[in-house]
Amino acid sequence: MKHNLSEDILCLFEQHLISNGKSPNTIFSYLSSVKAYIRWFQDRFQRVPQQMYMENVAEYKVFLQQRGIDLSTFNSHMAGLCSWNEYLIQTREEDHFVVQKEDWKKVQHGMPHQPYIVNPMYNDLFRPC
Repeated sequence: MKHNLSEDILCLFEQHLISNGKSPNTIFSYLSSVKAYIRWFQDRFQRVPQQMYMENVAEYKVFLQQRGIDLSTFNSHMAGLCSWNEYLIQTREEDHFVVQKEDWKKVQHGMPHQPYIVNPMYNDLFRPC
């Protein structure tokens, strides 16, 4: 299915995110991710994307990795594109998923915390209110 990724459909996507209770930060992140993908596509192919294809998303993933962005930013881009893809399917603008959860990168969030012992003289600080 073909669509025009115009500002109008991005506004409708924003309204969809708002109506689904997404936080302002999530909305900003998702819209930024979609706009970044569209800019990349326009720079790469000199036209506005008419449809999402797995091949284009795969190439975009390589582009992001080559830019050296960290894994959480990469995943944020993928989450935005995934939500966009889901929205386009719900509105019947697309008929297939091109962004999958498998597109995310595994992020290690630091080392597990070591247990520690609190000095008894600080017990008053840790009493429930």
